Amino acid sequence: MMTYLFLGYTAIWTLLFVYFLYVSGRQRALERDLRWIREHLEAREQPVASAQQQEAR
Repeated sequence: MMTYLFLGYTAIWTLLFVYFLYVSGRQRALERDLRWIREHLEAREQPVASAQQQEAR
C-alpha cells in the first residue's frame, strides 16, 4: 500500500517539476520576443524622431 502512495507522490512532484520547466522556458521565449519587438520599435522611431528634429530647425 505504501508503495503506491510513494509512486503517486513521486509522479505528482515529477509532473510539477516538468511543468515548471516548461513554463520557465516559455517565459524566456516571451521575454526574448518582447525584447525583439522593443528593439524594432525603437529602431523604427529613431529615424522619425531625427527627421522631426531636422524639420523643426
